[in-house]
Amino acid sequence: MDSNSPNRKPYSGGAFWNSSDPMPPAAPESPTAPEPPENTIGSRQPSTAAPETSTPFQRAEDSKAHGIHPVITPQNKNTFSVKKAGIIIGAAAAVVVIAVAVILILTLPKQGSGQAAPTATMPATMPATNPPQTSAFGSSDSTTSPEPFAAAEEITTRYEPEPTAAPTQPPTDPPKPVDAQVEFETQKRDVQNATYFSSASASSVLGDQQGHNYSPSNVLRNDGTCWCEDASGYGEGEWIQLDLPDVQKVSGLRIINGYAGTAKQYDYNSKISNLTISFSDGSSTTISLNVFNTASRKTVQTVRFSRPVETEYVKLTINSVTAGDCEDTCLTFVEPF
Repeated sequence: MDSNSPNRKPYSGGAFWNSSDPMPPAAPESPTAPEPPENTIGSRQPSTAAPETSTPFQRAEDSKAHGIHPVITPQNKNTFSVKKAGIIIGAAAAVVVIAVAVILILTLPKQGSGQAAPTATMPATMPATNPPQTSAFGSSDSTTSPEPFAAAEEITTRYEPEPTAAPTQPPTDPPKPVDAQVEFETQKRDVQNATYFSSASASSVLGDQQGHNYSPSNVLRNDGTCWCEDASGYGEGEWIQLDLPDVQKVSGLRIINGYAGTAKQYDYNSKISNLTISFSDGSSTTISLNVFNTASRKTVQTVRFSRPVETEYVKLTINSVTAGDCEDTCLTFVEPF
């Protein structure tokens, strides 16, 4: 209905109206309705219209769009207080839950092991492996469930520097090969005791027999004695070593083969037919010796090297023999020059 309608009653104000909003349309007047008593509030004229059906509280709610705040009644106040109390209680419960969770996290290691966690010293080259993780309630992803911090104690190691490689030595040149040529004396002669060897040793020595000894040092002089080996068989592989007082150049050897003391001793014992001559510088040469008849048993065989050899010793190793009546192989004399 338009605000200028002649049936609209003028607004006289009241406890629940503080705006200039137009009054709601009144119910149509009844010609037969009795006229109500005179209204004493404001200057409102008596009205014969029917009583208004809407309540001021409902009208107040409709006026929110116009900036009018509803009146807080005792019922609404109680509802607001209940909601406010619920919010406060919920916030307090959340604070308590957070505090309990923080306490559980801080005290979990003590409950698991009963002691403070040891300080682990990590090695400089520790492999990147992850230990089993433990949840906030003590459960572990591993099937064995180790004690907390046990892995930290096991990985505590001391750093050891890596060993440095030793400096490589320059390769040494292999010794030059030595060739030898054997010359025989055409006439029998006595060899003088002019040896330069200072001592002698051997792989085996025949024991004394009938007042004769067979020491390696017997070959250092030409006096009718000899060295005899004592290995089983004919002595292949046995050796005698003759030492020089210091490093000296040796150009060759003079050798008397077999046991050349008497004709019987020479025929009875075995003689060397092939041997290897070794030197302290690692070089060596192999030669064959002649086995003479009994009359020529004291013949000197001269072994000349293809070059002078600087050495501390001369070692003679038996390769093969010419067998005699017994298996003992003998050597009478060796002299360097």
